[in-house]
Amino acid sequence: MNSPRLQALSRLDTSTLLYRSLSSGLFMNLIAATCLVLGFAREEVQNAKLAWFAAIVLITVIRLIDLLRWNQQKELHGSRKHRLFCVGVVVNACLWSFYTLYFYRGADIYELSAMTIIVLMMASGASFSLCANRRAAIAYPIILIVPYSLLLISEGEQLQFISGFVGLAFCLTTVVNSQRAHQFTIDAIHFKNENKLLLEDMEQQVQQRTQKIYELSNLDPLTGLLNRSAFLVQLNDALVRKQSKVQNNFALLFLDLDHFKDINDNIGHRTGDQVLIEVAKRISDFCYDAKSICRWGGDEFLIAVPFRELWQLAEYAQQLIAMIGKPYPLNDGELNVSASVGIALYPQHGEEAEQLIQHADIAMYERKHSDPGGVTFYNDTLAEKLGREVWLRNKLARAIEHQELFLMYQPLISTKTGRPVSLEALLRWRVDGNLIPPDEFIPIAEQNGLIKSIGAWVLQQAFIASKKLNETHPGMIMGINVSLLQFQDEHFTQMISSLLHSVDAQPEYINLEITESAFSLEKHLLLTKIKQLQEMGFMVSIDDFGTGYSSLASILELTTNAIKIDKSFVDNLDTKGEIIIEAVIQIANRLGQHVVAEGVEYQWQADTLKQMGVHLIQGYLYAKPMTWPNLLQYLDEAHS
Repeated sequence: MNSPRLQALSRLDTSTLLYRSLSSGLFMNLIAATCLVLGFAREEVQNAKLAWFAAIVLITVIRLIDLLRWNQQKELHGSRKHRLFCVGVVVNACLWSFYTLYFYRGADIYELSAMTIIVLMMASGASFSLCANRRAAIAYPIILIVPYSLLLISEGEQLQFISGFVGLAFCLTTVVNSQRAHQFTIDAIHFKNENKLLLEDMEQQVQQRTQKIYELSNLDPLTGLLNRSAFLVQLNDALVRKQSKVQNNFALLFLDLDHFKDINDNIGHRTGDQVLIEVAKRISDFCYDAKSICRWGGDEFLIAVPFRELWQLAEYAQQLIAMIGKPYPLNDGELNVSASVGIALYPQHGEEAEQLIQHADIAMYERKHSDPGGVTFYNDTLAEKLGREVWLRNKLARAIEHQELFLMYQPLISTKTGRPVSLEALLRWRVDGNLIPPDEFIPIAEQNGLIKSIGAWVLQQAFIASKKLNETHPGMIMGINVSLLQFQDEHFTQMISSLLHSVDAQPEYINLEITESAFSLEKHLLLTKIKQLQEMGFMVSIDDFGTGYSSLASILELTTNAIKIDKSFVDNLDTKGEIIIEAVIQIANRLGQHVVAEGVEYQWQADTLKQMGVHLIQGYLYAKPMTWPNLLQYLDEAHS
C-alpha cells in the first residue's frame, strides 16, 4: 500500500518528529553558543564572536518562527516537504563549522576542549533528532565534524592529528547510526500509518455496514422513509420528552392515497412504486418541520408534526393534500392522485403512540369512505362508528353459517291490471334479535370481500323461491339484485349457470337487477356479460337508474329488458323529476324496454306515473317488503 493518503500521512509524521525536538534543540544550541562566546572571551576576536553569536540568534529566531508557523498550520503544511527546516539545519551546522575553523587559532586547551565536546555532542544528538530526514541527519554531522577534523589533522601535531582521525571516525559512526535510525524511523512511520489506514478502512466498512443494517432495520427500502418499527421508536421517544416538559402542540397525520390499487392493477406495480417514491419525496419536502415521517405500509404514510392552532393544522394538511394531488408525469402523459388524511392530537386523543396511530387511522378511514380527498379530525363518535363496523363485519362473516340472513319480497304492480306481476327479493339480516339495515351492512360486505359469498347465497335462495312461486303462481317474475363486485367477477356467469342447474329454476322468470354503477366497467365487458346472461334465458334490468354513472344515451347502447327509475326522481315528480322520467319512458318504449318506478308512496305519484306510461310500480303505497308466507297470502288475495 503506497497511496497518496499514506504518503501524506508519512510526510506529516516526519515533519512532526523533526519539529517536535526543534524547540529543545534551539534552546541547547543557544546555550552552547552563549557559553563559547561569553565563557571564552578573547579580546582580539571578541567582535567576530559577537557577530557570529548574532547570526546564531538570528537563525534561531527564524527557526523558532518556522516552528510556531508549523504548529499553527501543521494540518495544512505538514504533508508538504519540510525544506525550510532542512535549510535551517544546514545553515546552523555551517555557522558552527565556521566557528570551529575561524576561532580555532588562538584558542586555549579549555576552549578547544569545550568546542570539540559541543560539536561532537551536537552531531551525536542530530543522529536521533534529525533521523526523520535522511539528508539532514547525514549532512549535519558531516558539516560539523569533517572540516574541523581535517583542520586538526592538517596541524601535524600528534595530539591534533589523533583527534582529527578520532573525529572522522566519530563522524562516520554517527552517519551510519543516523542512516540506521532514519530507516527504522521511516519504517515505523510507514507501518504506523499503514495500520492507521487499514483501521480507518475497517472502521469505514463497519460504518457502512452499520448504516446498511440501520437502513434495513429502520428505513423503508422503496421510499427511504422510516419504517414502522423505527417510527414507533421515534414517536415513543417524542412522547416521553413531551411528558417530561412542556412543548408545542403535537399531532399525528395518517395519510392514505385514494384508489391507489387501481394504479397497480391497471397501469402496473412499477408505476405504482414510482408514484410512491414521488409521494414520499413530496411529503418530505413539504413536511420539513416534521418530527418523524414514515411509510406505514402500502400507500399509507404517517407524519408527526408540531402545531399551534387547529385551523393552522387543518390548513397545513389541506396544503399537503394539494401538494400530493399535483400531476405525476408518466412516459405518455400525467397521472393524478388524491389523498385522504386523518388527524389525532396529543394528548387529547391518546398519550401512547399506538393509540394515536389507531385514532388517526380511524379518522382517515372515515374521510376515505365518506368524502375522499380531505381532512378529518378524530372524535369519539368515529371510534364508536368504527367499533360497530368491526362488530358487524365479524358477525357478518358467520351470518350464513348462523342462519341470520333471510329474504323478504316486495311486489311490483302492473299499471294496466293493478295486480302484482313481479316481485323483488330483498336481503335482510337479523343479529342478536336486531334487524340491521341493508344500507349499513351491504357496504361492509362489499368492503371486506364478503359480498360474493353472501350474493351467491341470495341468488341460490331466490332461485329456489322463484321455482316454488311459479308452481303456485305461474309467470311471476323474481327480481334479484346483483352487486357490482359480483358482476365484476370473471366467474360470475359460470356461477350463475351452476346455481341455475343445481336448483332447476326457470331463468325466463328471473330478472337480474344490475346496479347502475356497473356502467363504470369497461363497456365491452359490460355488454358481453349482459348478453351472456340473456342468452342463458335471464332478464336483465338496470337498477337505480339516474343516480350514478349512466345517462340517457347509455340506454341506447344496452339491450336490457327493463329500467328501474330511482326513488329520487319519483320524489321530485312534481318538479324536475317528471322531465327525466318522460325522457326515459320515450327512449325505453322505442327500444322495447319496460320502465319500473320504485319508491312510490302516494296515490298522486301512482296516478301520474300511470298516465306517463310507466309499466310497473313498486312502493309502500301498494306493499311493503314481506316474508315468504305473507307474500303467498298477499298474492292469493290479489289474484282472487
